[in-house]
Amino acid sequence: MTAEDKAGSSGQQEDVPEQEMRDLYEILGVEKTADDDAIKKAYHKLALKCVLHPCDKPTGSQAKFAEINAAFTLLSNADMRRRYDAEGFSQTAGAQSEHPP
Repeated sequence: MTAEDKAGSSGQQEDVPEQEMRDLYEILGVEKTADDDAIKKAYHKLALKCVLHPCDKPTGSQAKFAEINAAFTLLSNADMRRRYDAEGFSQTAGAQSEHPP
């Protein structure tokens, strides 16, 4: 793998086709009504598990952590979470680069 390949694989959500994206609440194992604290606790628990047990599935562990991190990043932002809840992932993927009218 070249340095260019490594730089290009940032693990961002848009790298994963929409049809392969799972429900973000399911990824973190929380209900849609979960508060910020519950989301944060679920994220930390899952992230720690990925870090402490990377030998279970070395290639899957990194991908799993990226998925957990992406879910937490979106759900921990109140505006992005509200948009995800209303419109789903397809409309939320570009939310960071868009500016409201």
